[in-house]
Amino acid sequence: MNIKKPQPQEDAKLPRDLALVLLRKLADDDLYRHQFEIDPAQALRDIGVADDLVAKGKGLKPMVLGPKSVFLEALLLLIDEQLCVYLSMIAPCMQVSSSVNGQVQTREVLFEAS
Repeated sequence: MNIKKPQPQEDAKLPRDLALVLLRKLADDDLYRHQFEIDPAQALRDIGVADDLVAKGKGLKPMVLGPKSVFLEALLLLIDEQLCVYLSMIAPCMQVSSSVNGQVQTREVLFEAS
């Protein structure tokens, strides 16, 4: 009997155009932030994230978002094309990678308030 082990699911990379929309809305749109806190999966669909990409997100559950300033900082970095945004929703967060002085630095930014 040959049983295949399930392959670990990779984090889904959010396309740049949708990452810009998401971060802008989380940085300054109170109504969208409220909708995201209640139903993150539907909020992602509302900005045009495909169902199959949303389905790859784990832990898309109601939450309390962190401060707007976190999302504004990430938005400005993305505008400067210094980071990629990944849906890494095991614990809802963004993985931020930036290049400073030729060295790549990666950190996670939690969506939820701490």
